[in-house]
Amino acid sequence: MSELTSLRNMDNRFESVINKRGNNFSEGEKQLVGLARCLYKDFEILILDEMDASLSKTLALKVFQNLMAAYRDKIIIYISHRPELTELADVVIGIEDHGVSIAQ
Repeated sequence: MSELTSLRNMDNRFESVINKRGNNFSEGEKQLVGLARCLYKDFEILILDEMDASLSKTLALKVFQNLMAAYRDKIIIYISHRPELTELADVVIGIEDHGVSIAQ
């Protein structure tokens, strides 16, 4: 079951209670809930640090594609180790071996 499907199938969905330690949610579900909380209010700049770490490769790509499409007028700084996401970015800043590269 994908992370997104399991959230849709929860009994209470939006009214779901997250246990004190969050052990009733998977790590991917926690990341998606955190992202939803970030998107709830209007923002000018959004910084997402390894937001996709516990998501499948396919779901991470879908999330990033949707963010890029829905928030074209916003600044989103997306920190990730997934190289496939760089193709969707307007600007890519790479940090490697104490050097920095910028590609547009």
